[in-house]
Amino acid sequence: MFRLFRLEEGGKLVELEGVRLSIKEAGESIVYVLDLDARWRGFFERELEAGVKAAEEVKEQLPVEDRLLYMLGWVDSDVAINRKKSAKMLEMGTSHLWQLAETHALFGWSYVTVPGVGLTLEGPKPYFRAHTSLDKLDEAIRRSAEGGWLKTLGIKAESWDGLKSWVVKTGASWWTPP
Repeated sequence: MFRLFRLEEGGKLVELEGVRLSIKEAGESIVYVLDLDARWRGFFERELEAGVKAAEEVKEQLPVEDRLLYMLGWVDSDVAINRKKSAKMLEMGTSHLWQLAETHALFGWSYVTVPGVGLTLEGPKPYFRAHTSLDKLDEAIRRSAEGGWLKTLGIKAESWDGLKSWVVKTGASWWTPP
């Protein structure tokens, strides 16, 4: 973690408040991130508004009523299920506005923030962090079990934990009907 300074007239260095630079190795790459405190969050208000607007458009264009398959694809790759205090949460981090919009259309993120900025060859890119309750996924599972893909497969599940239990109990894979 590095502190950042700006140069004032007369050659005086003044520390930039609320900004730190972290440099990390990621495989064969090096990642440069500006970590921002709460004072800087409003700086990305327009990007967040654009993401929400795009999410509304994406949500209208999803061609199916049972969105569980779309959601499971994201949970399999970019959306994590983590425990925060005593509750399980869905979480995701991305620097891509399209990814934030698509996942927001599916999961309805309850909280989105910009904790930092990635410094890339394309220029600085805001890094978005989003999370919501696991209830969003549980509700999609209930709807799918009542009249969607899960019902077609004969799977009765009320929640993520119930779906995992069914898979363990039957020894089935996601894509093989019972």
